[in-house]
Amino acid sequence: MAYRARIFGDNPLYKILSDHWQNFVGAYDERFQHACGVLRGTAKRVVNRFLDCGNPTNGFARIKCSSCGAERLLHFSCKTRGFCPSCQARIAEEWAGWFADELSEPVFHRQMVFTIPKILRPYFLYDRKLLTELSRAAHRAVSRFLEITAGAGVRPAMAVVKHTFGEGVRFHPHLHALVTSGGWDHSRVWHPVPTWDQGVLRELFEIEVFRFLRKRELLSRERMELILSWPHSGFNVHVGEAVAPDDKISLARVARYMLRASVVMSRISYDRDHATVRIDPHGPHSEGPIELDVLDFIARLSVHIPEPHERLVLYYGLYSNASRQRRVSGSRHVYRGFWAESGH
Repeated sequence: MAYRARIFGDNPLYKILSDHWQNFVGAYDERFQHACGVLRGTAKRVVNRFLDCGNPTNGFARIKCSSCGAERLLHFSCKTRGFCPSCQARIAEEWAGWFADELSEPVFHRQMVFTIPKILRPYFLYDRKLLTELSRAAHRAVSRFLEITAGAGVRPAMAVVKHTFGEGVRFHPHLHALVTSGGWDHSRVWHPVPTWDQGVLRELFEIEVFRFLRKRELLSRERMELILSWPHSGFNVHVGEAVAPDDKISLARVARYMLRASVVMSRISYDRDHATVRIDPHGPHSEGPIELDVLDFIARLSVHIPEPHERLVLYYGLYSNASRQRRVSGSRHVYRGFWAESGH
């Protein structure tokens, strides 16, 4: 197992899963199925690939320096999205650089975070496709806000990352988005929006979420009215500070943060003797350290593994595939795809 030490060092996630994954699978139906649903085949495949990440028997490339002649072997990685800390860090780094340098328009951007009430979270646990609907609801809310503040027909460009994890690796579906701080009309005239009313944006997002859940017959009118009767409904939209058009470093940093893995290795520690995992707090407003039984930790972690063809990032407006193709081709009909959606 020397290759593991070379690649992962003291990575606690590998130690946890190599020690307890098979025990977790054996205990799943009795201990976790009632709360987490059936253990997905995707989770099994991803964890097994992760445990074999960097294994030289699975292939490697020989790299040679053309100047000095030095050689080294590069072992193939598991390339699992949203799970392997090493692979996801590389994916996030590449995507952040591409977004900042190639995709983003030279305008101000803001990071926005869209959250929903706890009472609605189970819908998304058992049907991950609803996360895409949630993303569309956020896009419609931002577009409606721009229509109110900047005029009819003004549309933003957005890149939305779907998150399922929160503090303590709990299931917490929400969205992180990079949004242009303004939008374009059909004549490609830019309309900046320097001030964003988070309260109005939250109400618009709330309306859109209720609308698609009601349309899918998942939310009764009684439950919707119950949520609306609370002093704090649980819906929230946080609008971050504007990132200047020429500040590619800050834009890439935000993008990289948005596409991070579900657990940060520096904040977890594994006690092998007691079979427990400690998760340190994320920030000054977080709850204190959390200590979990190791199988409970794995159960929490497993629900965040995306499906193979699930799109983790969704693009809207000028950032959608259709609009990007028209921009490249120079078509004068560049804005026909305003409402287009794409992802990867």
